[in-house]
Amino acid sequence: MDTKYGTPGAIDNATGVAVMLKVMENLQNYNGIYDIDVIPFNGEEYYEVKGQLEYLNHIKGEFDSIKLVINIDSPCIIMGEEWYAGDHAMFAFKGIPCIAVTSSNLFETVIQITHTQRDTIDQISDNLIDQTADFLTGLINSVGESAL
Repeated sequence: MDTKYGTPGAIDNATGVAVMLKVMENLQNYNGIYDIDVIPFNGEEYYEVKGQLEYLNHIKGEFDSIKLVINIDSPCIIMGEEWYAGDHAMFAFKGIPCIAVTSSNLFETVIQITHTQRDTIDQISDNLIDQTADFLTGLINSVGESAL
C-alpha cells in the first residue's frame, strides 16, 4: 500500500498500514460520539490521486463533519517533528485539523531509502509501531469523548 511498484515498501508504507491496523484493533470497542472512517489513500506516487478525489467528491458539502484527519506515512524509524505535506494536505487546505505521522528523518534519510530496494523491514522500529498506534488510539478516544 502506497509504495512504488517493485520495491519492498516496508517504510513506505507497510509501517503506516501496520499502525493503522493496530489502531483499528485497539478501537474495536470504541464508543465515542463520532463515527470513524478508515480510508487508506495512496496518492503521491501515482498520477491523479483518484481515491482522494473520489472521497472528496463523496463528502462534498460535509467537510464540517470531519473533526480530524490522521495521515500515517513512512512512520516508525525515529520519532520526529511536524510534517506539512502529504495526503492530509487536501483536508488541511479545507481547514480540517490534521495530524501527519512520519519519521523525524524523513527528508534527510528516509527519502533516500523509500522507493528503492533498501526499503526493508530491518529499517523499522517495531517498538515505535506499537507506541505510535497506542498514541493515536488515545488521541482518537480523546477526540471521541468531547465535541470539538
